[in-house]
This record gives sequence, structure tokens and C-alpha cells, in this order.
Amino acid sequence: MTDDEMIVEVSKLLATVGDAHTSLSFDSKGKYPFVFYCFNDGIYIIDSLPEYSEFIGYKLIGINEKSIEEVRNLFRPIISHENEAWFKYKFANNLVVAEFLSGLSITESETANYILMDKNGYEKSVEVRARPFKKMDLVSRNIDKSERMLYLKNSDINYWYDFLEDDKLLYFQYNVCYNMRGKSFLDFNKELFDFIDDNPINKLVVDLRNNSGGSTLVLDPFFVELKRRESLDHPQKLFVIVGRRTFSAAIGNTLNFDKETNATIIGEPTGAKPNHYGEVQFLELSNTNIKVKYSTKYIEITSEDLDSFVPDIIVEQNTDDYFNNIDSVMQKILEIN
Repeated sequence: MTDDEMIVEVSKLLATVGDAHTSLSFDSKGKYPFVFYCFNDGIYIIDSLPEYSEFIGYKLIGINEKSIEEVRNLFRPIISHENEAWFKYKFANNLVVAEFLSGLSITESETANYILMDKNGYEKSVEVRARPFKKMDLVSRNIDKSERMLYLKNSDINYWYDFLEDDKLLYFQYNVCYNMRGKSFLDFNKELFDFIDDNPINKLVVDLRNNSGGSTLVLDPFFVELKRRESLDHPQKLFVIVGRRTFSAAIGNTLNFDKETNATIIGEPTGAKPNHYGEVQFLELSNTNIKVKYSTKYIEITSEDLDSFVPDIIVEQNTDDYFNNIDSVMQKILEIN
């Protein structure tokens, strides 16, 4: 058994637990130079290293000799997930991990042929080599294209806000449930609500789409201040965006909004179950660079055992909007009066 096959087999074993937190963690020796996203009509390249930027917007048809359906079926048993939302997120990420493609016998060398289709239906095979690279090396084509794609900005900042003056909309993105060095959430929260008090706000949007967890308690000061401003707590003024990456502690925050406010929750079903295992620990496997993440506590928040939290209004980012630099969810919020 090769090292890559061992990674696949251990991943498969951990996935049988049925807990999305319980999974394998390792430093990949290399990734293929694309970023994929699962849209409703297929899997598309949404980012790449600069030399492959011409393929952004192409649809993935297969890898080497296997169709995308065959690839998906191979990946499903090795991805720890509790619902389809989290599987879609992790599947798209793992399509470029060299160890997984090798361990699943999708590739037999350091290169892979990604079979792509352009918008006119023409197919193209692109041979690429796995390599180490960082997120900062990517093209990130959508980030500065439009103020309507705010959710793609500042992904390395735990929390931040922006004001769309024409719409009188205050956008607050909450990416990680941890305090930042240099600015605690308590300090940030004061700044946020001072801005709210000093400006005409028609809509307040809290975006949890990219939040994969931390500590639910960090956001508590926000709820305290919100309760002091009853005029904002209205379903046509307060909006909370969730999605496939809303996970772990962020699902607790989502349920707080659902139970304690009049917010309209919009977006996709969450990647985490409302009731879930958490408080993760790590076990290092000796003689490897591999760690096992595992949960230590069952967190029961609701009386119903739901696979996902389903928002009040379901809006998924569609392909046409995305590649025209339109945030489908924000567009819907702006249309609500």
C-alpha cells in the first residue's frame, strides 16, 4: 500500500463515523493549479494560478479517464460529511489534492489531465502538474470586480464591515468565531454599532457564508447591542446569510439569530447540522505528517435532528451571476422591500 492509498483508506475509515469534524489532516505535497466550485449546473473553475487563468469559467467534465460522476462516486466514501452541503464544499476542494487523486487511482503520475468544457460546449484536455502554492498566488479574479461580490473580499480578516451608501446597506462579514489580534470582537462591535447609530441604515446584513467555526460566544456582544436597537430587528431590515461553509460554532450563531431575532435568514442550507459533535482534538499518527481530527462532545441545540439548517429564503450562487460578478444572495436582499 502506498502512502497515498493509506491516506485514502484512513479517510474512508474516519468518514464512517458520520461526523464532519472527524477527519484526516495533513500537509499536501502538492495541489493542481485550479480552484473548483460546485454550482447547480456543474463544477466550474473559479480561480487558478495565473498561467491557467484562461480556463476560469470552464466546466469540469472529468479527470484522466474518469467522468466527473465517477470521480464523485470515488470521493464520496472518503469525505467526512453529515449532509450534501458539506460534501459539495469538501469535494470541490479535494479535486485538486494530489494524494487523493493518486490514492483513488484517478491519477498514476504527478500529472493529471483535467477534461474541461467551455461555454460553447467545446472540450479541452489540460495536463497539469501538482505543486505547492498558497492562496495568495491565485488570480482571485472576482474579488475587486464589484461591490456586490463583497463576500469574496477580506477572507483573511475575522470580521469587518462595509457600507453601501447608495442602498444604505451595512454589510458585516463574520468569517471566523475568534478574536483578532489587535482588535477584539468587543472593540469591533462597539465600532460597528457606533457606525450604525451615526448613519442611516436601511438594511443590516450579517454574512456567515464563509464561517467554519470557533467559539459561538464571541458573537454574544452583537446580540446585546442589537436588542438595544429594536428598529433594526425587522425581517426586512436584518438579514443573515448562510451557506455550505457555515459550520461548527457558526451554526450556533445561526440558530441564535433564528431564535432570538426577527432576521430573515437567506442563502443555502448549512454545511453543519444544528445538533452536531464538536470541541475537536488532534491525534498525531506516529512516523507520518498526518493528524486525525476528532470530536469530543455532542452539542445539542434543537429538539429536531436536522441534516442542515435550511434558511427562510434559499438562494444559491448561480453560474451566470458568479461569472458576471453578481452576488446572487445580495442581489435578492437588495430586491426585498
